[in-house]
Amino acid sequence: MTIGKLAEMSGVPASTIRYWEKIGVLPLSTRVSGQRRSSGNDIDRLAVLRLAQACGFRLDEMRRLMHGFRSGTAASLRWQELGNAKQQNLDIQIARLQGMRQAMERVLRCRCVQLAECGRVAAALLNPQLWSLCFGISLHPWGRLPGAFPSGRGRVCRKACSGLFPVPLR
Repeated sequence: MTIGKLAEMSGVPASTIRYWEKIGVLPLSTRVSGQRRSSGNDIDRLAVLRLAQACGFRLDEMRRLMHGFRSGTAASLRWQELGNAKQQNLDIQIARLQGMRQAMERVLRCRCVQLAECGRVAAALLNPQLWSLCFGISLHPWGRLPGAFPSGRGRVCRKACSGLFPVPLR
């Protein structure tokens, strides 16, 4: 079958099939009179690659799934090896996204009048060691740490940005 028919039947654009062949994710198609000719197995290969994409696999991981194992390695073993590593990566990404959501929730509670105030808060959120430098007080972003010392700048910041933190700043 032609690449156009393969694209139509698989739901994968012809340009993607050509690209995957070019970078080695798919084996090169045989050619007849200069045209690519595909077999029914190619539809199955493309379905596997679409499933890998749906699981978040990168192109190098898709290439490894298709060609990175000894001949005769069961599909289940391929999925397990690559899937376990991908699942750990997804867990890390999910944790990062949850952190981003928490940061966004805090930002949406911002009461700062000027961006400079937000900058001091942002610096402290991103680097808790900067609290004493930015605010003149020794705080952790999620609450007070022992050893706080008074500062006028700290009072202003506490007032302006008190809505950013789940634990009230004292």
